[in-house]
Amino acid sequence: MQISMPQNTVFGWPAAATGSEGTPDPKAPQADTPTEEVTLAGLRQELMSSVSDAVTSFQKRLPGYTGPADGLSHPNFKTQALIKPVNRFIMDTLFRVEVEGEENIPKEGKNLFCPTHPTVVDPPLIAAVLGQGDYRFVANVILFKGKGGPLITAMGAFPVDRDAPSRATIQHGVDLVKQGTPLVIFPEGGISENPNQINPLKRGAAYFAVHGEADRIVPIGIHYTKDDQPRPIGELKTYLLAGALVAGTLLGSTLGPSAQVVTGALTGAMTGAFALGNVARALVPQKKWFNPFPTKLAGLGGGLAGMLTGGLVGALTAGGMAPGSMSAVVRTLAAGFCAQQMMEDFVHRDVAHIKFGKPMEVEPYLSQDGHKAVKALTRDLHAELGQLKAELSGVPYDPNAPRIRPGTGIPVLPKTPAPLVYYSMPEEPMPAPKSSCRPQ
Repeated sequence: MQISMPQNTVFGWPAAATGSEGTPDPKAPQADTPTEEVTLAGLRQELMSSVSDAVTSFQKRLPGYTGPADGLSHPNFKTQALIKPVNRFIMDTLFRVEVEGEENIPKEGKNLFCPTHPTVVDPPLIAAVLGQGDYRFVANVILFKGKGGPLITAMGAFPVDRDAPSRATIQHGVDLVKQGTPLVIFPEGGISENPNQINPLKRGAAYFAVHGEADRIVPIGIHYTKDDQPRPIGELKTYLLAGALVAGTLLGSTLGPSAQVVTGALTGAMTGAFALGNVARALVPQKKWFNPFPTKLAGLGGGLAGMLTGGLVGALTAGGMAPGSMSAVVRTLAAGFCAQQMMEDFVHRDVAHIKFGKPMEVEPYLSQDGHKAVKALTRDLHAELGQLKAELSGVPYDPNAPRIRPGTGIPVLPKTPAPLVYYSMPEEPMPAPKSSCRPQ
């Protein structure tokens, strides 16, 4: 089989016809008007050259790049079997994860998952909710550095250079969709500028869907709130558990030296975890509204350190206290109070709301010209995501707001940017057959 393509194009993209800002570069060689017959072997050779160029670009732009050598996705399912349960545990510890619309998750077919992107927590959160399965994520190349590169590669992510997305990366995304591998893309192209609304979308998600001939796109709304809901059962449990701790500790201290050491370690661990956890959170305040990780992880780390230190000190000093003495009672009551406060903080931890919207069928768009199909699908996806976000945040969706991000493919970030997981796509006209996006 032979394919007719412009002489200086690869996958329908101009080979070197634009400058860094997406405008025509008079010094760059332009695509010739005549066409020539290009064999599939030639296309493969061009792809391999593009892969090499992509990796060279990654390494030049990011010293210490440790991502996949070919710039494509290479999941390690054994690693995922270990990491995914840990990731889910961490997400459930940091947030009260509330999921709606799980019935809208397709069980088969060629699907893209497109979440909103209010914080840097979103990628691991979505990975935790989706659970086991071969899901691929498109990730910013800056994340593939040091020890993080091999880890997120094993989890199914592949890198995109925001400043110069390679043809190999673009084609890889299309190929994944065509072969039916679920692809997770954050279509805003970065963190939302307003946590209660969504940015105009970039066109990459729609491009992958149209040219990968996806069956559907699943819009996903994500929103975070403080937990202001009354939880009487959970709060009652905190008091019952704290009371049981105090009673058990007081009883255990009367059962001999060994029991005193155990109860001393327990009371010390509770007091130390509460004290150092709060100190650590105070020392690492949340400076960026879209990045709660430093504060939350500092609290967890401080709590763990306090638990170990307090437990050791409590065990070593337990023998010096007479059973039933005032000092022993005070220490036990203090431990009970600290335990109750920590459990109450856990009951009222921040809430991560995730809502899976009704899948958008891609079939109706495939009869349109490729560029028009991508544009129409992007606009409709923005409306679906905007409605989901409005339902979660309570801020009405503005149907007159810009839906497609203009420019060169580099999104406008918040004033204080942080490492993100998202994709980037050029904003040039999308290639497609004249009459249909399906092969003729």
